[in-house]
Amino acid sequence: MPVLLFLAKKTARRCVIMPAQVVKPERILTLRFQPSGNFSDYLKMSNIKESSEDTKDLEMVKILLDDHGKLLKQMRKVVEKADDADDEGTIDMIGGFIGYIEKISWMLDAWMMKAGDNHPEA
Repeated sequence: MPVLLFLAKKTARRCVIMPAQVVKPERILTLRFQPSGNFSDYLKMSNIKESSEDTKDLEMVKILLDDHGKLLKQMRKVVEKADDADDEGTIDMIGGFIGYIEKISWMLDAWMMKAGDNHPEA
């Protein structure tokens, strides 16, 4: 079974993460499946939820780092499934996302360490 079919068809039942900006609809179409056309559908399938509008900066970055951890865990599962299915296109696409999120997480974590020492709670 192609990996993105797994994501497109079983995501809601398994409560896994794969927001619209990560699972490219073009890739799903390339594999001859139909992606959802509504962002609200992806929000229903995701276990990453919106934060409150009034979240303080330090808390917001903590939430982002936690969400990044969830995304990275799910993306590694996708890479494993893609490898089992010999789906090199998906492996390449998700591998690029993993590298990008790891880099952003490192920068946010570095900011948190510095801000935690120098940033008063508001």
